[in-house]
Amino acid sequence: MKYCPSCQRVVEQDIERCPVCHKQLRRKIEDTDPVFLLETSILESERLEAAMEDEGIPFASRTPKKEPSATIITGNKNASINVYVPFHALERARDLAIGIGILNLEQKEETLSEDKSESASAEAVTTEDATQEMSRGKRLFVRIFSVILFILVVWGVVAGTDFVMNFIKGLW
Repeated sequence: MKYCPSCQRVVEQDIERCPVCHKQLRRKIEDTDPVFLLETSILESERLEAAMEDEGIPFASRTPKKEPSATIITGNKNASINVYVPFHALERARDLAIGIGILNLEQKEETLSEDKSESASAEAVTTEDATQEMSRGKRLFVRIFSVILFILVVWGVVAGTDFVMNFIKGLW
């Protein structure tokens, strides 16, 4: 089994790239590596966290990057939370999630088969199609170009506003 330190997923098949984030898999998983358990609502994550504390299973809860922090601050209980556990406690945590009704057996099988099917589809993705990191020079060029483009847009807005204001002043 390989481990993706970027998205913290376990990849069971012997492939080169992570099926979720498409980063290169470089090492095997260790018992202390944090791994993704599930994504759930805040309300259900609180239930799961309480049960894991009772069972002595270490865990970490994080807001997904796609989830705006404002929903967490406002107390929206439907916002998503990702729950991570150490690899050595993954099976115990999955069984506990099934036991308290957050994860059912079908979902467990789906997540396991999803990992396998995603890894199989990742094999089909060629190196050209996979997400690649930009070189340092290319990244610098894109940043400089973006700054110049931003300055031109600001200049255009200011010049356009100035033209409109002078036109309006000329009417009176």
